[in-house]
Amino acid sequence: MNKKKQNSRFFAVLVLLTVLLGGVIFYSMRYGYSDPVTGRAGAFLNPVQKLGYRLNQRVERFIHFYYNYEAIEKENTRLKEQVAQSADKVRRFDELQKENVELKAMFQYKERHGQYNYVGTNVINRSLSGLSPSYTLDKGTKDGIKKGMVVITYEGLAGQITQVFPKHSILETISSENIRASVISAGKKDFEGILSGTVIAGRSNMAIINEMSLEAAIAPGDDIVTSGIGGFYPPDIYVGKIESVTEDRGKLMKSAIVKPAVTFSGGERFFIVLPKNMEDLTY
Repeated sequence: MNKKKQNSRFFAVLVLLTVLLGGVIFYSMRYGYSDPVTGRAGAFLNPVQKLGYRLNQRVERFIHFYYNYEAIEKENTRLKEQVAQSADKVRRFDELQKENVELKAMFQYKERHGQYNYVGTNVINRSLSGLSPSYTLDKGTKDGIKKGMVVITYEGLAGQITQVFPKHSILETISSENIRASVISAGKKDFEGILSGTVIAGRSNMAIINEMSLEAAIAPGDDIVTSGIGGFYPPDIYVGKIESVTEDRGKLMKSAIVKPAVTFSGGERFFIVLPKNMEDLTY
């Protein structure tokens, strides 16, 4: 209600100014400034005329905007939609590029390890408990999945299937304290250790290698892969990088903190590794 009153007053002022301006212009054109009195009046009215002219221009712009507001609003909406569509196309392009990189890396891995089959799976739930972070995958016994099977992404080792149901299964990640894997240094392969998940204050998704001798040639920056020893994991699956090495001379052993390659940042494509002969589940 107040807004309507304000608009009514505003238009009344505009009409009044327009009438005054029209009167000034008419007087000037009709009578001119032929006598001293009129000349003095003209000298007084000249600034008023200029002010009136400027006000008139603003009034015209306001009226134009007022009557074209709907069209301007539609154009603004159309431009916003175009920007949103362009952003969506860029996002989808980035997703396709990422997917292409992942599939290419997986294809190369499969070419090197053709003795296995790989079943793609999607995440349907996750539990990020500090002691045993896990993911629920949409593949189960009906898809040939069994407990103990290894799960990878294009980045490397993700973890192991610890529970299986008809239509889904549970993946525990390598940062879980329940998971163990025999690992070696990529390329050099001159040490062997047991990797398991660990909890570090202020850090997530971390692992540790224990049971290494003091002579083990391992250093920060080294790449770590599965050894295949023990038969629980296929060999040469990339695990991650060594961050730090600690010596315990009392126990005559070393340990090393590992940052796993798989980031679990969301949107990962998981693949469950299946032996072509299911009787060879020990890999």
